[in-house]
Amino acid sequence: MVLPGTGLVGQLVFKALGYGDNITYRGASGSHCSWRDQYNTPLKANLVRFLRGSTSAKTGTFGTDLGGTKPTAESAIEWAAPTPSGEL
Repeated sequence: MVLPGTGLVGQLVFKALGYGDNITYRGASGSHCSWRDQYNTPLKANLVRFLRGSTSAKTGTFGTDLGGTKPTAESAIEWAAPTPSGEL
């Protein structure tokens, strides 16, 4: 399960930059490139937040319905995300 691990690593980077709720990942089992109902809620939340400007939309969620051992960011990397200083 490489893809969820890379998404979690991306989340670490976003969190280190102070934008952890600006990245969302929803994995689902099934055929590749097929739309699934599980994608609707996180997609709508991101559209409401980033296109309509509503800060009340719940973004930054991560999940998957894949069975077995759940991946972690730490299992995919050999470094820790630093906390940068200064402003972007």
